[in-house]
Amino acid sequence: MPRKSQITIWNRFAPLLTAALLFSAIGARADTTVYNSFGPGMTITPLGDTGTFTIGPPGTSNYLGAPFAPSSTVDLTSLTGNWAAALTAAENTFPLTHPVPITISIWSGSSSDPVTELESWGLTVDQTATNYTLSSTTMPELVAGDTYWVLADYTGAEAGDNFLGWGTNSAATTLGLWQSDTSATTLGLVSIDHPQPALEVQGTPAVIPEPSMLLFMSVGFLCVLIKRRLA
Repeated sequence: MPRKSQITIWNRFAPLLTAALLFSAIGARADTTVYNSFGPGMTITPLGDTGTFTIGPPGTSNYLGAPFAPSSTVDLTSLTGNWAAALTAAENTFPLTHPVPITISIWSGSSSDPVTELESWGLTVDQTATNYTLSSTTMPELVAGDTYWVLADYTGAEAGDNFLGWGTNSAATTLGLWQSDTSATTLGLVSIDHPQPALEVQGTPAVIPEPSMLLFMSVGFLCVLIKRRLA
C-alpha cells in the first residue's frame, strides 16, 4: 500500500502535469505569421486618391492577385489585405459614395498562375484604402515553400465604370502584383512601377512540432512510473 505522503505528493504533482500538457498543446497550436509584406504597424505606402494601386475603369471585371510562399506549413486561420473599390463618378471626383461588394479568395498554384481555389470571402469595401482581416472557416493546409495566391475580384460593375485597388508597400520584396480584366486564371504581372502588394497570412502548425511530441511522451511515461511506484 502506498504511504499517505506518497499519495499527497501525487495529488499535488498531477495538476502540474495536466497544466504542463495543456500549455504545451496550446503553444503548439498558436497562430503564427507565415507571410507579411505590410510595413511596420501593418501600414502601406499610400498611392493616389484611393491610397492603393488601382485598375479600371473601364471594364466589367477586374482581378488583382498577390502570390506568396508561406515560411512554414500551417492550417490557414486568417489573412489580412488592404483593398479599395468603388464605382467611378462621372466627374471622377472624390470622395465617392458607392461601397461595393468584392470577392477575396485564396488559391494554390504555380509561380505564374492560380490553379485551384481553396476558400473565398465576400467583402464590402469603399474607395479608401483599408486593412481587412478575413478569418478562415475551412482552414486549408498551406505547405511551406509552395506558391499560393490571394485574389481580389470585382465583377459585374455597373456600366463598366469601376475601379479595384490593392494597398502596396514600396519597401517590401514580393512576387509582385498581378492583374486581369478577363478571369482569375489569366493574370499578368504588373510591370509599371512594380507595385508590392501588402498581405499578411497567419495559421496554426499543421502538425504538432517534434519537441512538443517528445514532451507529451516523456510526461506520459513519467506518469506511468509514478503510478507504479505508488501501487
